[in-house]
Amino acid sequence: MRKRRTVWAWRGSVVCVRRSGLIPRPTSGCSASAGGLGPKKPSMILREEWNEGMCRLRLDSLDKLKKFVLGDSCDPTNLEQKQFRDFFKFTFLFSREGTHRTIEKDLVADLLPIAICGRSCHEETFLKFLEASSTTRVTLDQWCSFLEFSVKVGAAPGFEGYEEDGAWPLLLDEYVEQLKADAVP
Repeated sequence: MRKRRTVWAWRGSVVCVRRSGLIPRPTSGCSASAGGLGPKKPSMILREEWNEGMCRLRLDSLDKLKKFVLGDSCDPTNLEQKQFRDFFKFTFLFSREGTHRTIEKDLVADLLPIAICGRSCHEETFLKFLEASSTTRVTLDQWCSFLEFSVKVGAAPGFEGYEEDGAWPLLLDEYVEQLKADAVP
């Protein structure tokens, strides 16, 4: 007899979502629904957390789960700013591997478009900058600061609201410097 697994890893969640027919590929709704389950460790949901989360959310059938994941309650674009910040932070924390406190920039390139939900005018240019950057990993502070930066700082080349002596992480300062340098004829 095959032993039942007690841990649902992030990759396993993607497989489960695809097999269940919920959605063809992972979206921000997948991350939002995982956040609703309250996992305590990165990249995994314990069976106990899954069961408690499903009970708390009153999701006792596949049909209810489908409606939840595909409905407005699981759409991060409908979240207020504070709830969205929590969702954005959760996406980073859940995507870490093991005890790492950072995530690889390649993973950031995949996660950011899903997690930011169109709330940043900097998304495309920042991802291009990050790809060319010597940075190999991104910290939680850099990740969360990107969201705040997106809220407070206008688009390039003006970067309205950006203060050079502000307390942004070095990565964001380098991003602004690079885009300003690129804009100079």
